[in-house]
Amino acid sequence: MTENKKKLARAAFMIMVATVLSRFAGFFREIIMANYFGLSPARGAFTVAYRIPSLLRTLIADTAITAAFIPVFTQLLAKGDKEEAFKAASSLFSITVIFLCIITAASMLFMPFVIKITAPGFSPDEHLFTMTVNLSLIIFPTVVILGMTGIITGMLNSFQHFAVPAIAPILWNFIIIFFLVFYEKKLGIYSAAWGILIATVFQLAVQIFPLRGQGKLSFIIDFKNQHVIEILKLILPVTLSLGVINFNVFVDTVFASFLGPDRLAAIDSAFRIFHLPMGVFAVAVGTVLFPVFSSLIAKKDFEKFKPTLINGISQIFFMTIPVSALFISLSSPIVKTVYERGAFSPDDTKLVALALVFFSFGIPFASANTLLNRGFYSLKKNWIPLYLSFINLLLNALLDWMLMKPFSHGGICFSTSLVSTFNFIGLLFLMRREVGCIKIRDLVKSFLKISFISAVMSACSYVFYNYLFHITGVFFALFFSIVSGFLIFVFLSWVFKVKEFKIAKDIFIYKKKEVLISDR
Repeated sequence: MTENKKKLARAAFMIMVATVLSRFAGFFREIIMANYFGLSPARGAFTVAYRIPSLLRTLIADTAITAAFIPVFTQLLAKGDKEEAFKAASSLFSITVIFLCIITAASMLFMPFVIKITAPGFSPDEHLFTMTVNLSLIIFPTVVILGMTGIITGMLNSFQHFAVPAIAPILWNFIIIFFLVFYEKKLGIYSAAWGILIATVFQLAVQIFPLRGQGKLSFIIDFKNQHVIEILKLILPVTLSLGVINFNVFVDTVFASFLGPDRLAAIDSAFRIFHLPMGVFAVAVGTVLFPVFSSLIAKKDFEKFKPTLINGISQIFFMTIPVSALFISLSSPIVKTVYERGAFSPDDTKLVALALVFFSFGIPFASANTLLNRGFYSLKKNWIPLYLSFINLLLNALLDWMLMKPFSHGGICFSTSLVSTFNFIGLLFLMRREVGCIKIRDLVKSFLKISFISAVMSACSYVFYNYLFHITGVFFALFFSIVSGFLIFVFLSWVFKVKEFKIAKDIFIYKKKEVLISDR
């Protein structure tokens, strides 16, 4: 391996570790939030207030700009045209700031109207509605700041400065935690909002200093610059794709607002638990395989690409199905252990546990979808996941409406799981159409075998927990039941000769990442 490849491999590993640490830091932040606010109306108001700028950030200010900007900026640097690269970056930076300032100013001016659309169920409660508006006004300027951060992060990554952009989100979470711990008594829920604003400013500031040694950004607006035009064209499909995917969250918020702020906050709290293993395992496998996908596609080696993709999905199933099974069987003690302290009551635990059960059915498929999407991006077929996302959006709204009444907020979570499953099936068959015959039968066999072993494991863990609970209490009963469940899962995987068990052992014990790249 060349020195450059080793450097990139180390960078990829560092980014993966930083992403995992950031997820855990964010999860810890949510535990602190639950301790202070439980599922109170204030927590529900904050959930809505944060969701709107978060959606805009994802659509425009963060991922879309970075994904569209980096390829063009890197290409100019590779040609040795650093001056032109900084001209394009300066122009894009200026255009982005002006555009996002207009969006932010308009949104803040008409914030009551925005909240009425986003959370129509909050309108009858004047105090709750006003609180949501005020929280949104504090958080909304982060959209502009994150737009600036997205471009600077892209520039730093292009110069192969990965450390600061990777660590910044971890610090972002801890600054919010600091504000919650030291200002909650004085400011209440507003401590979280001010924490987000200050943390976002800090996240931008710490990334400006490493960039100063590379060049200087200027205030230039040049719509005729061909590189700026190219970047803006690339942003469109990425923004649309992210928009449709994230608009599902907006739809869920609209429906959940009619059930009350406690149900809306319960969905958000359950989502944090649901998203933790999904993010960790999908990131782990995706980080290893995405460059492999790109390399195989560049060589037009579809015969290796297909089994590598299936191996990756099977490995994600092997990691996430047992987690999903444990979340279903031990949802109440998990939520109780994670959240139930301070203002978070036993009734709150019941609401979050119900949401977690319904979310958990979709964990394996939502995780696998991340890898399938990367497969399409490697094929440069970005529009295929987008088309399917439009169908998912309509299906999600329909299922929310159908399932909300019989299952309350659990129905909204179950809708998310069903849509993830439908999306997985759709992506898999569309991938088969693009690259030819994929051994779906082998994938189904792996899924059924892992599901059976996971069901046995979760049943044993449930029995162990209920036996130990009366002796040791919740925490130790949960700990021993999860550990014993894990050992049972490993033992049964060995007994039934589960292929994914051997692959996982080779990757994590013997560091043989290449075992994923093989024919079936």
